[in-house]
Amino acid sequence: ASIVCFDLLFDMHSLYGPDDDAAFRDAIDYAQEHGTKVILSAALPELRAAGYGQVTYLEPVPILMEAKPYLGLANTSVVEGSGKGAYRDKELAVFEFHGETLYSQATQMYRLHLAGQGRDFLPGEHGIDANGLMYVNYLNGSKKQIRTVQFLSLFPEVFDGVNPLTGDVKEDADEWESGETARMLGLSGGDWGEPQVENEGDGPVDSSAATAGKSNFTDKFVFVGSYSEADNDYFATPFNAKMFGVETNASAFQTYLTEKHIRPAPLWLSVLLLFVVSILAGHIAIYLSSTRSPWTGILTFVLIALLIAGAFVWWNMLLNATYTLLSYVLSFGVTISVKLYNEEREKAKIRRTFSRYMSEAVVSEIIDNPNLADLGGEDRQVVVLFSDIRSFSTISEDMQPRDIVEFLNTYFDSTSHIIDKHGGYIDKFMGDGIMAVFGAPVPTENPALDGVKCGLEMLRNLKEVVHPQMKELGVPEFNIGVGIHYGHVIMGNIGSKRRTDYSIIGDAVNLAARLEATTKEVKKALIISQEVYEIVKGEITCNFLATVKVKGRGRDERIYWVEHPELPGLTDL
Repeated sequence: ASIVCFDLLFDMHSLYGPDDDAAFRDAIDYAQEHGTKVILSAALPELRAAGYGQVTYLEPVPILMEAKPYLGLANTSVVEGSGKGAYRDKELAVFEFHGETLYSQATQMYRLHLAGQGRDFLPGEHGIDANGLMYVNYLNGSKKQIRTVQFLSLFPEVFDGVNPLTGDVKEDADEWESGETARMLGLSGGDWGEPQVENEGDGPVDSSAATAGKSNFTDKFVFVGSYSEADNDYFATPFNAKMFGVETNASAFQTYLTEKHIRPAPLWLSVLLLFVVSILAGHIAIYLSSTRSPWTGILTFVLIALLIAGAFVWWNMLLNATYTLLSYVLSFGVTISVKLYNEEREKAKIRRTFSRYMSEAVVSEIIDNPNLADLGGEDRQVVVLFSDIRSFSTISEDMQPRDIVEFLNTYFDSTSHIIDKHGGYIDKFMGDGIMAVFGAPVPTENPALDGVKCGLEMLRNLKEVVHPQMKELGVPEFNIGVGIHYGHVIMGNIGSKRRTDYSIIGDAVNLAARLEATTKEVKKALIISQEVYEIVKGEITCNFLATVKVKGRGRDERIYWVEHPELPGLTDL
């Protein structure tokens, strides 16, 4: 082997007596005389990564030090977190102790490796920070580069089937579990190639043992350590729930050997990443629909996690995944919560505004598509219908107030259902009159035809439904006039700061009102404008009535009266 490191603390003499210690010393001397450098473990038992405090120094017994082995600190792993969530991701690579520089086992082995190549070890060039700490790249290295074999399998010529620690008898050393053979061998450095297995007889072959023949150690870097849980030399790492100390040493050395040092992201990059992901999360939550944004948010979360993982795998850059992903989740969660809250408030506002005028189906459609009804005001082309009871003053002059209210409510209730049925909504009740709108806020295919059909059904409903109801109330039969026009209006919440109504204003409203008033003069119950006539003339029987001067308009208006297709004379007054 090129270098052998013992991750075992020989601070006490052997239980087998002084001759055992002397034999080990001589073995170290022999190895070093034949080109194999040997590292033994030293320890600082009270050493902690932060606030080192009072520490003591332990090293091998004096007889072993006579062989002049190199020393490497054994207890250098740095613990992150606490309790069951604790793990080890760094090691203390360099430590100043009473004016002497001490090195971890992996660092000492790499120093010797560089010295053999005529190179100096410079901590700043090998991923070691100002505090002497180095991240261990546990993701680095393959099984062809770091392999573990059973110690007893290396010495079949002296193996007598008895475990020297427990006294258990086995026919083959390979039958022992790793915990039973307390000492294991960790190997690192170079590619081990394909296993060369020599097998005598028909029995099973343990490939790891077969590959670990002594010739396989030529020019390799060797770590000898414990794989026994009883020694309590194991802990969690970022990629393993349980990893033995000798394995972490091999991983640290492999980090040096491949120069795949983990570089924590600079502060400016971490802050920038937090800012970017927070803004990104907010934009996703705000600008995507409530149904799409959660799925897009989850997908983006996964992509950010993959970016962080990719930065580590491909560039060995350590981004703070916890803070980055947490900032994304918090920003997304808070933004979408505020958005949903505001959307619910807006839906409630829309429902309060429109439920007084429109059917529940129309209100639900506006809630699902708020852009259909801009409460701030918008220009729309709609059909406006005005209706009024003829001779209402004469009818009601001898009635009691309570009877008048019951009369109007009965008439309005029956008529409003017809308006809803044809896709319109009641803008307002005006004394004994009704103003209805078709084609807005929810667009319909042919609002002009809807409005005319509604007017015809209102007249039929008056004869067949309302008059019988009025008879029961003692109200004489009456007629209504209906005027319909199609044109531009302004729609929106109109009123004062204390009270507003969703309504329409504009010249089209005025003309529809004038047409309804004209029904008294021309003795026709349903009059439409030229604009409405051009749209419905192929669907409804319409007759030219006259060209009239309408107050407020500079030109004469051609008007038409509509004939009911089934009840001739229904539209006569």
